[in-house]
Amino acid sequence: MLDGVTVVTLGGASSNVFGFAVADVTDAEKVLYSTFLNAPELFSDYHWVVCSFYDVKARAKMTAELLVNKLKAKTISILCLETETDRKVMAIIKEEIKALDPEVDFVSEDYTSAGLNDFSSLLTKIRYKNPDAVVSLLVESNYINISKQILEVGGWGDIQFVGNSEAANFKGIDQSPGAKGWYVPAVYLNGQGSPAQIEFGEMWAKKCAEDSAWCKRYSPTGPAPLPNYAPIYNPLLTAIKAVEKAGTDDRGKVAEAALGLEYDSVLGPLKIGLDGKSSISGYFIQWLDGKPVPIELGK
Repeated sequence: MLDGVTVVTLGGASSNVFGFAVADVTDAEKVLYSTFLNAPELFSDYHWVVCSFYDVKARAKMTAELLVNKLKAKTISILCLETETDRKVMAIIKEEIKALDPEVDFVSEDYTSAGLNDFSSLLTKIRYKNPDAVVSLLVESNYINISKQILEVGGWGDIQFVGNSEAANFKGIDQSPGAKGWYVPAVYLNGQGSPAQIEFGEMWAKKCAEDSAWCKRYSPTGPAPLPNYAPIYNPLLTAIKAVEKAGTDDRGKVAEAALGLEYDSVLGPLKIGLDGKSSISGYFIQWLDGKPVPIELGK
């Protein structure tokens, strides 16, 4: 694993499985570990890990502002993965909500596996509790199932559904009537954002046009990159930028260069803190008529 200059892992839920084992090795050897993973304990327990996705605390604060300030939610249900990392992230979200409004009541909390397919009993329970909003932290397959099964148990009614993961921002969800009105976070929408974000979409489309076999394999939904492609690519680009900044392939110097790194990433302007955390919080979109509509929390 340590034959190269840096170690890069791509992927979301998979990073939660092996990320800490990788960090145990890279940190001991002072090797840069550039990762998609943003588990809070990675940055308190390790030194040479950098995340180029989003900052958990900033995202939690943004979610709380949406729920409390914009949606005026007084009662909230929680639907979250049962992993230790996801529980910790949800705990941070709850803290941010309570900081804004100590009177908010969490009327139900359910923690489930990524492999769960039938959410009907949990959705029925939530409908019975009838909260103002649901805040969730799940994987793509969970969200696809929920968007279909909520209609089978009677629909959302007046309940607002808020995701806290880009996994709620995928093909298969966008056209589902059960996802209409969902609020979900985003860090990349094709054709929008900074120059680097625009260029990423253009390069992806050009590659598809020039290589149909590549496009069929890696971009089966068409020439536009899906919302998760940019976050998965960003750790690799961050590692490259760290090598460029260091001006050497010396592992230790590359690891040091990554801390404090600033550049226009495919997720927009990114600054890696001296603690390895990303400066990115992203923004919320709302699914309306099958299209992602960016929203402003102040409105």
